[in-house]
Amino acid sequence: QRRPIEGFQEFFLPEAGRALFLSAVAAASNANDAQCHALLTDLAGMLRSLGVFCGKVWERVLVGQILPSYPLCYQADSQEMHAFVWHVANSSDPDFREFFIKII
Repeated sequence: QRRPIEGFQEFFLPEAGRALFLSAVAAASNANDAQCHALLTDLAGMLRSLGVFCGKVWERVLVGQILPSYPLCYQADSQEMHAFVWHVANSSDPDFREFFIKII
C-alpha cells in the first residue's frame, strides 16, 4: 500500500501553482489567439483539479502564498481573493474556467 510522501503537498503545491499562474499570465497577453485561449482553458482545469484533489491544503497555499503575489495584486483577505478560492472549491469545471479566463 502506498503512503503519501509527508510534506509533498506543502512543497509541490506552491511551485505548481506559481507555474500555472505565470503560464496563464503569459497566455492571457494574447487571449484572442485560439492556442492561447486553449492553454488558458487547460490551465484553469489544472488549477481546479488541484483544488478538488487537495482541498483545504490548496486553499491555504492559494491564500497564503500564491494569490498575494499574483500579478493582479490580490490584497490579503480581499473580496477577490475569497471569490477566487470560493470558485475553486464550488464552481463546476466549465464555470471555473470561464471565471478564471475572465479575471486573467
